[in-house]
Amino acid sequence: MPNILHGDTTPKLIFSLSNPYNQANGQSQGICTAASLAWCKACLKLGRGVNSWAEVGLDVHLLNIQMATMRKLDSEPRRQTELAGLVPVGPDKTLADLDTLFRETKNTAPYICIFWTSGHTMGYRYSHHEKEFFDMEQGLFRAKYTDGIKNEINKNYQNQVIGMRLVKLP
Repeated sequence: MPNILHGDTTPKLIFSLSNPYNQANGQSQGICTAASLAWCKACLKLGRGVNSWAEVGLDVHLLNIQMATMRKLDSEPRRQTELAGLVPVGPDKTLADLDTLFRETKNTAPYICIFWTSGHTMGYRYSHHEKEFFDMEQGLFRAKYTDGIKNEINKNYQNQVIGMRLVKLP
């Protein structure tokens, strides 16, 4: 739906993804935290958003191995983030809403983060007139305006986002 001030806010799907991976004999699903951190690292190294999954530079098998370790480090965010070759920018933040996620990321260099629900991790990147939403279960979405990304996140995760971690290269 067009925004009166900004025009079309529909995000563009840059590439699609799926997350059929498991650890612990199927007891824990997914590679979302490892994939989201790998996406952040690739964006930071490139100095821009990625344009293909290949630019992330890690295959899903390696991410599955990393995720098995990361899952055990949920209570140790610095170690979890360092395992991916990044460091946190400050402490994890509790989110009351998506607007807080967008504001915190826009106001904190280098303008990229992971964020999560109770069981899933995703990524967000801010750049002037280029916002991105990375979801290992859906793909990478890019929009000129925040409203487009907010609408895309809300399609599957409305009112479920509870925390975020801003990240940077060491």
